[in-house]
Amino acid sequence: MVLNKAGREIPQEYADQYGVYEGELARIKPYEAASRKIKPVEPRQEKLLGSIREAIEKTGLKDGMTISFHHHFREGDYVINMVMEEIAKMGIKNLSIAPSSIANVHEPLIEHIKWCHYKHHFIWFT
Repeated sequence: MVLNKAGREIPQEYADQYGVYEGELARIKPYEAASRKIKPVEPRQEKLLGSIREAIEKTGLKDGMTISFHHHFREGDYVINMVMEEIAKMGIKNLSIAPSSIANVHEPLIEHIKWCHYKHHFIWFT
């Protein structure tokens, strides 16, 4: 038998095959995704950034990529508007947008679409 971090005895054959519980943070480690390095945030670590722009920069968003928004607030959700305004200021273009919903509150998107059409850039809705 093997004793795990929770103080429970685990049969040796299971411990050999699956390992034993080493604590809730034991397996939180940085890893490499297909295109970028991921550094998980552990409990009590700060993950807030200083601005929407900083968050966009950290994602590595570039021309031609897809951005997705999930909405819970519907008519009270200004997240798309704030993010798209900052993306426009950054000059990122030819995006596909995959929102779970669009409501009247998202009317400012119309101006971004008009601007993109005028400049021969594109915003696609998927």
